[in-house]
Amino acid sequence: MVQNPFVHSTPPQISGYDIHFATRQEESGGGDIIDYFKFRPLYYAFVLADVMGKETKAKFFAYSFIGYLRGLLYPMIMDDQEISPSMLISRLSQLVDIDPFLQDVFITILSIQFDFENHSFTYTNAGCMPTLFFDAGKEKIIELNVGGGIPAFSFSDYEQDSMMCKPADVLCVCSDGVTEAKDDQNNMLGLDAIKNFLADNSHLSSIEMAEGLFRTVDTHTGNQQNHDDLSVLIVKREKA
Repeated sequence: MVQNPFVHSTPPQISGYDIHFATRQEESGGGDIIDYFKFRPLYYAFVLADVMGKETKAKFFAYSFIGYLRGLLYPMIMDDQEISPSMLISRLSQLVDIDPFLQDVFITILSIQFDFENHSFTYTNAGCMPTLFFDAGKEKIIELNVGGGIPAFSFSDYEQDSMMCKPADVLCVCSDGVTEAKDDQNNMLGLDAIKNFLADNSHLSSIEMAEGLFRTVDTHTGNQQNHDDLSVLIVKREKA
């Protein structure tokens, strides 16, 4: 397993929340990005992106793209400007569209802005796997897939939606490397397997859930070599 340079080393520590993210980089290239930005106290933006290319080529594209991302957000944070998830993805889409260096690859990205003080989040999705939300009160898994098309290929504005996060609720983001992991018969693990895991294991800590998802992939594939990064972000509100 190769260390992924595009993943924050540690998640933010927020009172009342259990947050963890992890990645397994299966090839020397690897283009998964997990990043977060502190807009103000108790208000953070989480981003998961997948730069789809081959081996070291994807790695160079990911370096370029994460530079765009930080270059766009940090000045706005310093100036105390407001930027919504849909606005962020729209601007990144415009950058990808005009830069010939990035036009040789596909990039999928989702953005989740979390207001931990008010226990709510706003999200948009541009081509990634649906975010899964476990509603603990209803014991129900909800697919969150509001957004738009792949950046630079979307012909309409990106939509966004907001939700409340109640005690024991869990937000789970997986890259397509998790859901599309294949066994020796070429069968993909699939989104339903992740839903079932989340429903059965929401009582675990965020670290335990992430590690359990990786073990679920390994069991399905028989521990054979995967050909895509595996990335997971878990945000769990602790019980009152």
